Amino acid sequence: MPGHPDGSTWRQVNYQVSSNLHEITYASGLYVAVGFDNTVLLSPDGQAWQMVYRGGLGYLNDVAFGGGRFVATGAFGYVLVSRDGTGQAWDSVDVPDGGELRGIAYGNGVFAMTNDRGDIFVSQDGRSWERVLQGNFRRLSKLAFTGERFVAVGQGGRILLSQDGRAWVEAPANTSTDLTAVAYGEGRFVAVGWGTAALTSTDGRSWTPEDLGGYYVLRDVVFGNGRFVAVGDSGAVLVRQR
Repeated sequence: MPGHPDGSTWRQVNYQVSSNLHEITYASGLYVAVGFDNTVLLSPDGQAWQMVYRGGLGYLNDVAFGGGRFVATGAFGYVLVSRDGTGQAWDSVDVPDGGELRGIAYGNGVFAMTNDRGDIFVSQDGRSWERVLQGNFRRLSKLAFTGERFVAVGQGGRILLSQDGRAWVEAPANTSTDLTAVAYGEGRFVAVGWGTAALTSTDGRSWTPEDLGGYYVLRDVVFGNGRFVAVGDSGAVLVRQR
């Protein structure tokens, strides 16, 4: 079935990989998708895909681009780092005391990365990492960078802010909801997770709940074309109306 140019019709793209894929990003003229079996797929157009890395025990949770390279977070204390912006060659790099590495984002010259213990690590090149925050086992899920600051969200409504990726402050979310993802667009943050409400903020410091009309387990949220769209379990797709 042919796809419509505006994306109103979807079609399955065939490629020779059966692994579950967890995350996708677009940068340096490439789509990069990562997932189970440490699989890394590349595509210049979203239609034709090439597998450039696969193997070893584990899986990849997230991927980001910055400083001329891609970095993907791994399940067992490692990251995969592309040697350049083409994404054709990747190296596995151990992160000391990394645990299960989860979200990653790039901004202000550094990668910032979270793990399941709530720690935050930073790196300028994706290869040498420094732990800058110890999380006391309160999991952090995802990161976003707005152009001015990083925002990290996680277990029990935990929200952290940083301008440089090194010094972090906690923002009161006034919720115990586990947060799984955060996005930014048109001057507003939106954080989603498990529960009956999303959280919104214009500055990252003060957050307001917005009723979702039911209980949802939401896994990700993105901003594009003037709106926020969240997706989750049982086929949930929610659109935030302006």
